[in-house]
Amino acid sequence: MLQSWDGSIRVFPAWPKSLDARFENLRAQGAFLVSAGWPSGQIRDLAITSEKGCYCRLLEPWTGVSKVTDKDSADVVAARDNGMIGFDTRAGMTYRVVPAQ
Repeated sequence: MLQSWDGSIRVFPAWPKSLDARFENLRAQGAFLVSAGWPSGQIRDLAITSEKGCYCRLLEPWTGVSKVTDKDSADVVAARDNGMIGFDTRAGMTYRVVPAQ
């Protein structure tokens, strides 16, 4: 359901598309808690809580561009590089990652 190695987070990297799933607060490298759903073979409700305020790197979960927002729905500046998205976090803050519209 979650892979976290080489400083990057991967959500549902090899989960079967036909099998719905959901997880809450799985620990990821870098002091992150990750929650996400997988209904109908699509990632939904992706949230990342930073426990220590580290830089977060995430494999883009959708084809195309993802958007990161904070708890107030304000856009978070994110860098993109070779299929990865990265952004600065603050300790105790939860970030939502959604497909850009």
